Amino acid sequence: MLPLVADLRRLPTLLVGEGPQTARRLRLLRLAGSEPALFAPSPAPALRAVLGSARAVRRLPDTGEIAAARLLLVGDFAATAVDVAALAAGGPPAPPPRG
Repeated sequence: MLPLVADLRRLPTLLVGEGPQTARRLRLLRLAGSEPALFAPSPAPALRAVLGSARAVRRLPDTGEIAAARLLLVGDFAATAVDVAALAAGGPPAPPPRG
């Protein structure tokens, strides 16, 4: 774990995931003043419950969308495709999801 401090209101952020962990991350990002671009190919009920008026893009982000972001958070699903896209965009792979 690396503690970071960032003004998320001004940081282009992507959130990728489908379930409860992604829902928690979305709530935390919103509390920090961020409204991330949310990519959820198949949003679970827990995530749909916290979306509110936001809209989830029902696919994984492409390399251009990842390259434009300054922060990429991956929620609770297999992130292999996101890892490949992140590497293609010149970034590091996402860490594995934690239980």
